[in-house]
Amino acid sequence: MIADATLPGQNGSRTTIFAARRDGVLRTIARLGNVGPGGGRFDRFVSVAKPDGDGYGAFISALLKFSGREGVTPKNRAALYAVDAKGTLIHILRAGDQVESAGPGSPRKVVKSFVALTAAPGSIGAARGYNDDGRINVLVTFPDRTQTVISIQVPSARHCRCER
Repeated sequence: MIADATLPGQNGSRTTIFAARRDGVLRTIARLGNVGPGGGRFDRFVSVAKPDGDGYGAFISALLKFSGREGVTPKNRAALYAVDAKGTLIHILRAGDQVESAGPGSPRKVVKSFVALTAAPGSIGAARGYNDDGRINVLVTFPDRTQTVISIQVPSARHCRCER
């Protein structure tokens, strides 16, 4: 669930992403202005999608606030997060990360930009590119203008192979 909320002990209402526990209690996942995993503060949530699979949380595409102190620039502010099987928000991919450019064992390249969780043309609010088993497909563009599609499994037992 996404809502503007004022949380106890905090001033002002900000966009917040919540997840409902099995007992129905809402838990804060991400909030504008808060620090995301891997650094940087959330500036805008671009897209949020929730797979139907049991044990996996939401996928979140976000933009981070520019901050020289936190190392966020216009070139590396796009980020992708997921809620793992333990309910923890984790960093999946960010512009500036390195990924294998053509599958396992291939040379690693720096991610210039990526596209994930976009709606199909003509569909309002219907993100695509993920499945109910916690896997998300991402179109990655590298500085040399080559592209590849990578498939990232949300950690339930293993973590993505991204490095900064």
